[in-house]
Amino acid sequence: MGITRIRGNQIKDESVDSKDIASGSIKAGEMSSEAIIGQATITTTDYTNDRLLMWDATDSSLKQIPPGALLTPQSPFIIDATEPSIQFKEGGSDRAEININDSDNLLLVNQSTNKFIVFKTNDAGTVREGLRLGGTVPEVVINEGSDSLIDFRVESNNKTHMLFIDGSADRVTIGTNAASNADANFLVSGSMGSKGSSNKGTSVFGGDVVVSGSLYAKQRHINTAKFSSTDTSQRYVRWDAAGSNGTPGVNNKFLVPAPGRLIKVLVRSTLAAGNTNVAFHRAVDGDSDLNTTAIETKSINMASSNTAYAATFSSTSNFATGDIVGISIDPTNQPNDVNITCVWEFDFVG
Repeated sequence: MGITRIRGNQIKDESVDSKDIASGSIKAGEMSSEAIIGQATITTTDYTNDRLLMWDATDSSLKQIPPGALLTPQSPFIIDATEPSIQFKEGGSDRAEININDSDNLLLVNQSTNKFIVFKTNDAGTVREGLRLGGTVPEVVINEGSDSLIDFRVESNNKTHMLFIDGSADRVTIGTNAASNADANFLVSGSMGSKGSSNKGTSVFGGDVVVSGSLYAKQRHINTAKFSSTDTSQRYVRWDAAGSNGTPGVNNKFLVPAPGRLIKVLVRSTLAAGNTNVAFHRAVDGDSDLNTTAIETKSINMASSNTAYAATFSSTSNFATGDIVGISIDPTNQPNDVNITCVWEFDFVG
């Protein structure tokens, strides 16, 4: 049998018909190094111009492909199989596996004993560790080592920093990332006066709350007073002593320890006092007694005897540290015996 010669450029330009090889008229065994004209010696592979011949059993045709196409990963890289997996070995031993299990869950498994799965990122040229799934100790670690300092942030529907851990500042915040206080280690952002409203600014703790250090807060304080009156004159209640006075003096002033405001006053009398004015009075350093001109006055209708009525005050009824404050009661009818409870708010945060 004669030798059929195939030149390299014939394969490249596909002048050799695939049916010639498929039918057996050209056999691979008949091709010697001398049969390929211009290729008397075996040279280094040319990934651009060389071609590999491949038989396509689907359409019974011979096809060509550059060698580099077999060595270059295609995107996407596809594994189509039942419970597909990629197994990593080292020296014949299983080290790690990525697979889809029979429940269609994606599994990343470190098969080495007491070793970690570690996620790192390039932070402006510095590779930092962000997440570590424990092997030696069964735990999840964020920022292993002081060289990491990667922030941890959880978003919610309306807040970008619903939970935020500032890796470099040693600080945890909830609802914000803005913590201007240098001494803040843990900060929960909220809104004053949000309790009972649709505004999500209230923090709620269920169960016991234990504070081992000092607690700085806006604190509600309650004090009480009582007096008897057989007329309808305006009376200034006494603090730390029973009774009242027609004009303010030493017994009628309450020295406040912190800034704050009057929240409300509850009044109860043994007779129906009718329309009654409850007034908040204040004086500052340098004043000897309360100012008889009230800061704010609230009118309540004490229509029934032995019944409690509440006068709720606004933020206008405020005071500063060291101010003296007091309450006056001015009824329309004789009240007889009167009991009073005042609710104050003191700001000990500052």
